[in-house]
Order: sequence, then structure tokens, then C-alpha cells
Amino acid sequence: MAETNTPHDSFSKIFFGDLDVARDFMTNYLPPEILTRLDLATLKLEPESFVDPELRKHFSDLLFSAQSTGLASVFIYLLLEHKSAPEPWVAFQLLRYMVRFWERQQAQGCARLPLVIPLVFYHGAERWNVPRRFSALLAPPDLGELQKYTVDFEYDLRDLSLHSGVEIIGSPKVRAGLQLMRYIQTDELERRLSEIFQNLSAMNWSEALEYTRSLLAYISRAPKKVNKQKVSEVMQNVFPQIEFDKSALFIQEWMQEGREEGRVEGRVEGRVEGREEGMQSMHIVLGSMALTLLEQQLGTLDEITKQQILGLPSEKLEALGLASRNFATHDDLQKWLDDNSIIV
Repeated sequence: MAETNTPHDSFSKIFFGDLDVARDFMTNYLPPEILTRLDLATLKLEPESFVDPELRKHFSDLLFSAQSTGLASVFIYLLLEHKSAPEPWVAFQLLRYMVRFWERQQAQGCARLPLVIPLVFYHGAERWNVPRRFSALLAPPDLGELQKYTVDFEYDLRDLSLHSGVEIIGSPKVRAGLQLMRYIQTDELERRLSEIFQNLSAMNWSEALEYTRSLLAYISRAPKKVNKQKVSEVMQNVFPQIEFDKSALFIQEWMQEGREEGRVEGRVEGRVEGREEGMQSMHIVLGSMALTLLEQQLGTLDEITKQQILGLPSEKLEALGLASRNFATHDDLQKWLDDNSIIV
């Protein structure tokens, strides 16, 4: 069976697959006994997945490795549960996936099996209320003297569901992603858009704008639909330097991309043209933001310089946004443009 691409699976892998996000999340949410033994600077994403394809509608997984004090490499197996209610059998699923991983390690000739720390991330509508020990699945759970013959472990749980009461912390990018995952399956989603997107105002503008694409694609495929006009209003508050009545097309196209992703092939030409229009709109937005920020920093720009900036491709406009923080004078800007402009 082919791997099922779902909105939860797509977004969670983009989100946690960013190592900066993964480090920030683990720093703020892993228990102290794990953090004190791990060097998160060595965190690495392993190219492996163990979830059965038919279960990808409800689960995603990522495998990380990191160096540990006094130990060989430690692996963190992150299982993300996307069900609206907790799964009682998740400990059994974790055991199956860890055994699959150890089988691969054994086949590669390892002398001892590495430590795997199972971590469950849950963002359903209900609070997590099932035991976290594998032995709770046994009948009876209390085996007395026979307990020594059983397999047992406990997984760590990060319950960020709406009713968990857990405060969402971390970098602006992490907070935006976790808040969206918290509300994505609830009636609170539209009302919380301002709170979610306001985090982006603390990010670098080019990174924030690109991150917006992933957020909007996820929102567009959510079970609780939101009004595009509400999204435009929220975006106007986050990026006040952009006139969204003139560039709102890119919001519509990004949301449309997310809604159509994974559907049966249809109007292919229209979808390709839509993506091209969306990219053109994004280029207009990037150019508008670049001019606004540079004039705030350096003062009014002449028309020749403005046209030189607007003529840059999107990737150069993003690079200009990063480089502009080091500009003190118009000459600094002009030197950068001379070095990076496209010669026809």
C-alpha cells in the first residue's frame, strides 16, 4: 500500500524535521533526566520511518539520534498521534516500531542494541487519559512474582491538547506551529488565528513569510474550515507593511494548494497556473517588504535603486532581507546590489 499523505503527517514532518525546531522543542519539553544526558548540538534526523502506511492518517513518526554523556548514541523515537482521542494501544505500537529499528541495527552488525527513548506527541481534542506503561496492557496488569517474565517500559508523553493545561513555550516558530497543532481539530481554530500568527512578527520577515505557506496549507486542509477574509485580516496585522488588498491572491493560492494537495488529478493546467500566479504574488510581497524595511532603515530610496531591487529574483530578495541588517548607509545597499544583481 502506498504511503498516505495527510495534512497532519505533512505538516508535522516539515515542522519537527527542522532541526532548529526539534532542538528547541526538546529543550523546552523533554524531562530533565533526559536533557542532562544528551548533547542536543549533535541532534540528527535519521532517514527512517516505522509506522505502517495504513496508519499514517493517525500517526507520524520521526527518529532522531544524539550523542550522550557516558553512552553511545541515543535515539529518540518521536511518535505523533493525530487522533482526536488518545490511543490505548500506543505502547504496543511503540514496542513494534522499536523492535523494527533494533532488527535493522542487528542486521548492520551492532554488538549491543542502542537505547531508544520513546516520546509521544499528542494534540487531539481530548486530554490524554491512558496509562503510559506497557505493562498496563497485560491481563492482569499486576502479575506479582511473574512480573519478571514480562517486557515493560514507559514512554514519555507531551500532551499539548486543548484541555491539557500545558503552556506552549519556545521560539516564535515553535510556538506558532504548536499552537496551530493544538487548535487544528477544534472549534477554536479561527478565533485563535491572531494568537498563532502573531508569533511570526518576531521572526525574520523572509523566513516568516515562507513559514506562512506551510501554516496556510495545513489550515486549508483542517477539519474546521476558516474564512479566507479572516486569514487576510490576521496577515495584515502580522505584516502591516504589505497592502494585503493588493497581494491577497497569494494567500488564496497557498490555501488552495493545501486544499487540493493529495486529491485525484483534475484540472492540472489550472493548478499549475495557480501555483505560478501564487509565486508571482509572493515575489510582489517580498519586493514590497524589502523596499519598506530598507526605507525604514536607510531613508528614501531613488527610483533606480527601487527598480533594481524589484528586479531581483525571490531568492535574492530573501537574501537581501537577511543582509539588510548589516547596512548602515545607501552605499552598503548599493554594493550588495552590485554584487548580487542579475546581469542580462
